[in-house]
Amino acid sequence: MWWVGAASAWELEGPDAAPTGRVVTASSVFVPGPVPPGSTAHSEALGEVARECARELREQRDLGSPLGTAGLFGELGVDVERVLSTLDLVTTVAAQDRGLPHPRLEDPAWLASHFDAFTWVPDRAAAAARKITVDHRIRLTSYAVFEAKGSPTQAPGRDTALWALPDDEADGVPGYRTRFTRMEVFGGVYGAAGLAAGHARPLVWLSRADANQALLQGSVVVLLEGDDGAVTRHTYNVHENNGIAWDPAQKDPNRQARFWYFREVAGLLGVEQIPLQPLATVAGDVYDLGLCKLVALSWEEGGVPRLQLAVLADTGGAFEPNLFQLDWLAGTFSTMAAYQSWAAAAPSRVVASVLLARAGVAP
Repeated sequence: MWWVGAASAWELEGPDAAPTGRVVTASSVFVPGPVPPGSTAHSEALGEVARECARELREQRDLGSPLGTAGLFGELGVDVERVLSTLDLVTTVAAQDRGLPHPRLEDPAWLASHFDAFTWVPDRAAAAARKITVDHRIRLTSYAVFEAKGSPTQAPGRDTALWALPDDEADGVPGYRTRFTRMEVFGGVYGAAGLAAGHARPLVWLSRADANQALLQGSVVVLLEGDDGAVTRHTYNVHENNGIAWDPAQKDPNRQARFWYFREVAGLLGVEQIPLQPLATVAGDVYDLGLCKLVALSWEEGGVPRLQLAVLADTGGAFEPNLFQLDWLAGTFSTMAAYQSWAAAAPSRVVASVLLARAGVAP
């Protein structure tokens, strides 16, 4: 039997898998249903995310980490090996079909014959508590990586730094990292006259608005102009936070206590530095849903059914916990206006399902 409906109580997990005290019935949040119909795309990118996610999920499983489990799906008879076999199938088929005009991962009939689906019934009570309305569809937001002009040193209009981890951070044991809020860091605690002067290194200097946007989105592509006028691109990604939960009620980013330290990276990264691909990645509640789930997003566009497959490989403070929403990675944009134009055409409510490879299926 591919699912279990009994004994499916699950205590929701918050930041770092800490118990929240709230219990949901797993079998009422995810129920067996059909694989959604509709055209889909981006199978090559999906295969790349699935491959990297499978590698990380195996590592987390072997470490005995909370990220190495099936999440609440364990209460439905799904173990992490079933999740891994799903990712491996996607990886293999995407590689085999690379460059073909009609890849199987974009064929609704092939998907329906190779995957079982759990239809997601959103947590309306939790959504209502945040003044968000959902019906049988989950809320779908989106996030992006923005380009920003920066400076290697503090300069007019570039007065807010992205900071590397403090120098007393050792083997994951926090020091100064957990002592200060965003407001305190912005206020100069690591500056020359600050309480922790010299204990953290500024990576790059941005405008305050661009720094807050980087903290919100988790990544930023910074354009640095050299003395010769040549512009180089540098990608920075969140590294560790200050241990303070994100406050959804605080709308002023300058007063949001949660703060992230950054590091320079080679590309877009998600949970545990999983490489991400636009449109093939979603961020969500990785502890409760389980890291690396294959998700199908379904909606209608002009009366035509649309389907997008993505891997849950990223997260954020809004998902600790959250069983009514996902955040879709849109890509990199040079301006906010360009992103807003893309987002205006994207769906805000979708029918969501988690897909699992059927036992014994082969590519």
